[in-house]
Amino acid sequence: DQVGGADPVLDPLDAPLDIAIRVRLAGHRVVAVPAAVVYVERGPADWRAGKELGQATIYRLDRAAWLYRRFAYAAWWSLLPLIVLSLPLSVIRAARHFGAKRPDIALADILATLQALWRLPQALVAKSRLGRFESVGWAALRPLRMSPGDFRRRRQLQAEARFAQAEESARIVTRPS
Repeated sequence: DQVGGADPVLDPLDAPLDIAIRVRLAGHRVVAVPAAVVYVERGPADWRAGKELGQATIYRLDRAAWLYRRFAYAAWWSLLPLIVLSLPLSVIRAARHFGAKRPDIALADILATLQALWRLPQALVAKSRLGRFESVGWAALRPLRMSPGDFRRRRQLQAEARFAQAEESARIVTRPS
């Protein structure tokens, strides 16, 4: 209640992260309680509940939410460079995706950036709301962040798991003799 709840623009799936950051910046501790229930408003996640989404759609939704949070959480002095560079960097990432023969992800990246830029006024409102409740600095979140090495290792383990799953499914498929 003290921090005004989660950002209403964010997808309800992103609300727990947002509210945890807001509570931590207000100087409180965030404790995970398995039986706890957080009520959030209906959002874009509700219409896709129970549906299989394509990889490009999932990437677009994740990337748009990440960019929105980046705009909302950035320091005021860094906001203008972030806004100006977001679309050119998106085009560069899209070129990399095209090079990796993933045109669906390339288009999703550009669409996510446009979606985040479209929601920029709402991100500015969220940014000012966040500033009102901030009693400790962003350094309070540093111990909770994953190190780059741990992040790389996690991605490597996920890639190995996908590879092992593909190998296993290939072994099960019968081949004509």
